[in-house]
Amino acid sequence: MRKNVLRVLYGLFFVCTAALFIACALLLVHTFGTGRESSLGAVKINVNEETPSQYRRITEISLSPPEGTEETGEEYGYGSLADEAQRELYHLLSDAVMEIPEQPNDDGRYPTRRVRMEGMHLSEDGIRRALNGFLYDHPQVFWLENLFGYAYSGEDTLVECYSAVSASRCASCSQEMTEKIESYLRGVSRKESYYDKEKYIHDRLLSECRYNTSVTSNQDGWEYFSAYGAIVYGEAVCEGYSKAMQLLLTKAGFSCRTIRGTAGDVEHMWNLVKINGSWYQLDATWDDGEDAVSHEYFNLTTQAMQIDHQIYPLLPAEGTMEKANLFLPECRASAMNYYTVEGITVSSLGGDMDQYMIDYIVNRVKAGHEFLPLIISNRLAYQDTVERLFYQSPYKFYYYIDQANLLLPAERQIQRDHLRILRNEKTGTVRVRVSCG
Repeated sequence: MRKNVLRVLYGLFFVCTAALFIACALLLVHTFGTGRESSLGAVKINVNEETPSQYRRITEISLSPPEGTEETGEEYGYGSLADEAQRELYHLLSDAVMEIPEQPNDDGRYPTRRVRMEGMHLSEDGIRRALNGFLYDHPQVFWLENLFGYAYSGEDTLVECYSAVSASRCASCSQEMTEKIESYLRGVSRKESYYDKEKYIHDRLLSECRYNTSVTSNQDGWEYFSAYGAIVYGEAVCEGYSKAMQLLLTKAGFSCRTIRGTAGDVEHMWNLVKINGSWYQLDATWDDGEDAVSHEYFNLTTQAMQIDHQIYPLLPAEGTMEKANLFLPECRASAMNYYTVEGITVSSLGGDMDQYMIDYIVNRVKAGHEFLPLIISNRLAYQDTVERLFYQSPYKFYYYIDQANLLLPAERQIQRDHLRILRNEKTGTVRVRVSCG
């Protein structure tokens, strides 16, 4: 009898333990990487309801690029709109959302100034498309909730958005963000090439912002889904990261937009950035490592990003689609990819390649770089080459380190026993992290 009871208790213990483990795993999968709630919510508003008697106008953060830059800040969201009514609402919203009340309404919301589209009947889906287009082009309008209200009065359409904060709080946040953006731009001004400017913004943002894995929706805090959260608050999810990159890169003279899809089987958002006439994909969220900034997702082709990201299709010219992108250029260039610009291609393990590798390591370390990015030539077998570089005879990379140390000053000697080797067979690359001293 006693043995039977013990068996039952043990069985219950293992079942409960397994259930707890599965629940924790599911929670982790669910919370990491979620970018935004699936679509803008909508509520019907009362035509006769009193609107706030006083609004305060927020000073907009201009997205105009610096003089002398090649980019013009095209409004791709506006270009995705299907008809004149949607485009008219886009323009009306660009002014109305800048006016916010100090006191909330009875529902606890802060409705921005209501707009009336005279003689135009726009459907709920049409309103949603116009507002999505506006938000796509305006990452600096960080205060709007994921919700809009609408109603019809005769032939007119009435629309209002909702601020997550009061006018005074919004003005304070906007001032904070303006000052932080100006700080970024001062750093950017010291960089000469577009690549270096982009990398400065990328690396600084990731060094000052952390991914909050506990956030799953706007209910957890509007900041995490906004450029403000990433730039000022220092915590965000992928939507905040990508909107911050869009805002900062646009201010620095790039054309930059967001792109939606899935990664790791969850909703995700990242960026498109244009350099020297070519588009690239950039995922700052996935580059935010625990102990160092990565560049594995820095300026990829569409094909390279699709190795572990699934991209939603382009929104059709007519109709609606919940999971779609408003702008979707094909990214084919690799000239500004991190490995192309800063790496070295390993084409053999011997001959002239030995001296090229030694010189490359010496120059990277003298310049203060912590990582040595390597591209394994597609003429070589990736696995066999990596093994012979690091794990079996002839251990060529350690030979390169020893030879490089003969040319480096004492304070820059590479600690051969403290190499960290990060392999990516899918892209044919290896990133070696070195410690010096």
